[in-house]
Amino acid sequence: MKNSIKAYFILVLFLFFLVPITLHAKDTDLYMASGEGVEPNILVMFDNSGSMNEEIQVYFYDPNILYDPLVVLQLNRNTVYYRTSGGAWSLFANSIADVACSAARTALTNKGHYEGNTNSSCSRPNRTLRTGNYRNYLATIGGDEFVPKLTVAKKVIEDFLNTINGVRIGMMVFNRAINDNSEGGRIHSTIKSLDDAGRNQLITDVQSIVAETWTPLAETLYEAGRYFKGGPSYFNSGVVYTSPIQYYCQRNYVIIITDGKPTKDRNTILKTIGNNGDADGDRREPPGAPNDPNYPDEGSDYLDDVAKYLYDNDLRTDLTGQQNIITYTIGLAEYHHLHDRFHRE
Repeated sequence: MKNSIKAYFILVLFLFFLVPITLHAKDTDLYMASGEGVEPNILVMFDNSGSMNEEIQVYFYDPNILYDPLVVLQLNRNTVYYRTSGGAWSLFANSIADVACSAARTALTNKGHYEGNTNSSCSRPNRTLRTGNYRNYLATIGGDEFVPKLTVAKKVIEDFLNTINGVRIGMMVFNRAINDNSEGGRIHSTIKSLDDAGRNQLITDVQSIVAETWTPLAETLYEAGRYFKGGPSYFNSGVVYTSPIQYYCQRNYVIIITDGKPTKDRNTILKTIGNNGDADGDRREPPGAPNDPNYPDEGSDYLDDVAKYLYDNDLRTDLTGQQNIITYTIGLAEYHHLHDRFHRE
């Protein structure tokens, strides 16, 4: 059955870069680590489960449409605004043509928004930019087109890749089902800097994803930790990872984009992350625990525990300081309380 929802989730991936900014001194903090110029590592965990073939209602931004002036006057449709450290929007340039960075001008013209470096060499400083027309679009977002969730997610990622720089990005997917069982995930694209060749390759890799698996969220996040740490994979025989972490001051993120509940997500390795798998002490893990939610299809509640484990532990003890991972989740269409608890913790 088709789900009719507002397409707010289309924006959530971009809001990933905005939400933490209100907690810091300036708009560049998410991009920078201890020293400016160090590109953070971002691994997108892309849901390629079978349910991503289901259709939902969406409404994409079209730069050729003049959206209702709900936020700014239509006269200012091409005025460019930047997000301040307090979360407000202030004037950045009177027109797209006045923006110094060519990559930013292209993104603002075609997509209405841009996240990244903004000077003439596109090297610094980092800003989050939106045109007046895009701000009005966000205020009027609705939905009048039905497409598969997989198509929406691919477009979100593609737009994201085309409107950001100054970061290193890779992609991860769930492993294919074998004998009706699917365990863990695999690296679909290694983390790399976003030069033109790398950007185009990532977009090609995203377009090749097919929805055909179960949803082993916690197992795949655990495997992501293995990738950042470097060394042998747990779920992929014969695979040995080279850690993408380059510097002790580099920030590391996993963004999980998924449409639903975990399934086939109970591998015993999840019990080894501490407290028999119940890293956050909520007594919902392992399966059979006092507060076990009893998910169908062998799902589990380990996801937030693995995220806590990856945040609390040093993945590269050979480098100075703590090299950990901050994890974000993005829900597509289906509400699930696990994501609420995940963000609270």
